[in-house]
Amino acid sequence: MQRNTIDTFARASRRLSPEAQFAEYLRLSRSRQPGEVVIWSESAIQSEEMLRQAPPGGLYGAWAFEVDERANRVLSWDGKKVLSSTDKARPVPFGEYYPLRQEVAPLWNLIEQQIGFYLVSVPAAQALSVLTLGGVRYGAYVCYDSVFPWVARQLSNKGAQVLVNASNDGWYDGWGVQQHFMMGRVRAIENRRWVLRSVNKGVAAVIDDLGRPRRTLDRGEGVIHARYRLLEGQTTYQRFGDLPALVLAGLMVLFGVLIERSERRRMQ
Repeated sequence: MQRNTIDTFARASRRLSPEAQFAEYLRLSRSRQPGEVVIWSESAIQSEEMLRQAPPGGLYGAWAFEVDERANRVLSWDGKKVLSSTDKARPVPFGEYYPLRQEVAPLWNLIEQQIGFYLVSVPAAQALSVLTLGGVRYGAYVCYDSVFPWVARQLSNKGAQVLVNASNDGWYDGWGVQQHFMMGRVRAIENRRWVLRSVNKGVAAVIDDLGRPRRTLDRGEGVIHARYRLLEGQTTYQRFGDLPALVLAGLMVLFGVLIERSERRRMQ
């Protein structure tokens, strides 16, 4: 796993070329040790040519490079072909998709005129897929997906043995970065799976199935050489999701209402 320090805003404006970014990923991956799986962060690969040059045996954040396709995904690559891929489940509002794009088209058209380029939404994944590589099943999800517990839960229920979060945390700083990292720890606890985070900026980490950070890298660029466990089985949260918590919360509210009514009667 890597922690890169690519300027996200230069990347978005194309002041920093995709080729320059790719060169940084390749340089850090030279420290790969035998038997390790390479994991790159969100949108690290932006063309088919780049994919062909990527180290075999890796999980890569990639921007869809097929003609007329828009997707933010993670794929597994064996050096010859893409073995499996999965797309981002929840594109970021106002960053990857634009609410009411058709309903308030004049407003969006005005914004496009001001910024000088068109705003085209990235579609959400129609279905989540577990990635396979070297006989291991990876539950990979992209950046903002870690905010939504159902994403990691669904991947774990589909057989993922370890969770992978390919992220770009370069859009924000301070507590936002830490909150995103903490959400990854909660996903590990909910599903009793190890979580591997490869990031641009942010916190690269290996998190065990109890939510404990085993190794982290939150400053500068670098590589984490990780050892982790492949786990199976189903937790209570995987079976029932938020239902038990919602039922308990409802019972607490009901209990409070009953107590209040009882006190009113006693005071009359």
